Formats: sequence, C-alpha cells, structure tokens
Amino acid sequence: MSSDPICLDGKPVGYVSSGGTGFRTHKRIGLEYLIVTTNPGDVFEAEILGQPVKATVAMLPFYDPENDKLRG
Repeated sequence: MSSDPICLDGKPVGYVSSGGTGFRTHKRIGLEYLIVTTNPGDVFEAEILGQPVKATVAMLPFYDPENDKLRG
C-alpha cells in the first residue's frame, strides 16, 4: 500500500505513505503526500493494490471522544 499513487482527474498528484483502519472509527485511513492544494471534502482517487479507491480529504482527526463507536 505504501507508495501507491493518488490521482486527480486521472493525473498523479501524490502518493500514499501509509494506511490502515482507525481503531475507534472503523474507517479506512490513508496518509498521503500531495503536490496540490486541498480543502476538506476534496475527492481524489487512490490506487490501492491496483484497485481505484475514493479518497476524501479530512483535516480534523478521526476521533470518537465519547467512545460511542465502542459502545455500539
């Protein structure tokens, strides 16, 4: 998963540095390096293991301070 490309309009604009699943959020999280300016909510396409995956920019940390996800 490391070094997989991030594309915008079919052109590479960065790469994935690491990824995994958020323990508290149960969402897939990727850390990317991008060469373009972004805003929260911007959508890119990450190529993960050869498959396109939608990637949305988030500026806030994925955190569940009340542990609602763990309590179901």
